Amino acid sequence: MNNHGSLRNTLHALDYPLLIAVLLMYLTGVATIYSAGGGPAGLGKFYAGRQLIWGLAAIVMLAVVLRLDYEFFLDASYWLYGGCCLLLLLLFAMGHRAKGAQSWINLGFFKIQPAEFVKLGLAFVMAHHLTLFPPYNLKNFAGALALGGVSALLVLVQPDLGSTLVYGVMIFVALLVAGAPKRYLLSLMGGAAALLPLAISEWNPARDYARNRIESQKADAMYSALTADPALKAKLNSLNVEVRFFHEADGDYTLQSGDDCILYAALQGPYADAETFAADCMAVMQRAADDGLGFTCYHFDADEDTDDGISYYLDCVASYPAGLTAAQVAQRVQTSYHYDNNSFSSEADRDDYIRRQLQNEISDEYADRHDGAYPDEKYLNEETERRFAERTGMATPESAQA
Repeated sequence: MNNHGSLRNTLHALDYPLLIAVLLMYLTGVATIYSAGGGPAGLGKFYAGRQLIWGLAAIVMLAVVLRLDYEFFLDASYWLYGGCCLLLLLLFAMGHRAKGAQSWINLGFFKIQPAEFVKLGLAFVMAHHLTLFPPYNLKNFAGALALGGVSALLVLVQPDLGSTLVYGVMIFVALLVAGAPKRYLLSLMGGAAALLPLAISEWNPARDYARNRIESQKADAMYSALTADPALKAKLNSLNVEVRFFHEADGDYTLQSGDDCILYAALQGPYADAETFAADCMAVMQRAADDGLGFTCYHFDADEDTDDGISYYLDCVASYPAGLTAAQVAQRVQTSYHYDNNSFSSEADRDDYIRRQLQNEISDEYADRHDGAYPDEKYLNEETERRFAERTGMATPESAQA
């Protein structure tokens, strides 16, 4: 907690002109979202309401941070920075790729971009570290540079050149303010200048711009193509496009033979079976083909309930469904059955897991009622099947006769 003054003193010390300016900008943004979403007739009310909720959450976080001493963040800076770097490492295992960079983690109800949190962690750790180890000699200078360089390198390989440059500027300013000798800073600037052409060649801004432009245009065109089928469009939970350039012609960043243009589409169920899901996937692919959108691959998924439901997945090249029925395409659909935060490749595996859980539950209950004695196999199996039927909605032979 902030021990330097009461709540009244904290509120008195706030920069109210700045807070008012931020609030006005925020409300302007909410109004813009509402208008762009079509107002009450479209989705404007929904998206503006969601933005208001995030604003309230930000106010709560502001109140919490105001009551914390800044030294708390400095003392915990190494842990905070380490946690941020761990999030960057998680991107390699579970990162969501969008617009050519694997920089988002999908938590289901929303997505986070760890690179944004790293900016805070980097600021705290550089301030704390350079206070403990002033960069007056080469050892401390190199140590601080290596410490900040860890996050910069992890972001660079996503690749996210923009965030990497931001981190570089932050590290340089921190070293400058901490009093690093000019010869070290000049050497650092010279090294960065020497590596700049290589960075531009490897992470070509023109290529990234062209890829982002094509991805955005293709996504918009796909939404437009689905307008002719409102029922199908309503099932579309989200979509994004990924473009991969493989052709050799330098500076020619248009889709050509050999390049990939991949559509990722999340469909909203529930679906009765894999064939129904496959039929909707084929309908989306047909709309894209009719409008000549030129997708080379498709990745579809549909999650009914990640805790206790079924997920369907279909990955295929654009030419795969040609001449096939939905039943035939359904044979390629992968199905995952979910229960108790676990996923199973078949319904039988899921049911076996439920039965084992029930058997353990029944055995423990029986032992509690009978002084530690466990039930015989007949009772255990019958009670397991009875509870299994109740839990899954299946009829037992006894209930079916009744």
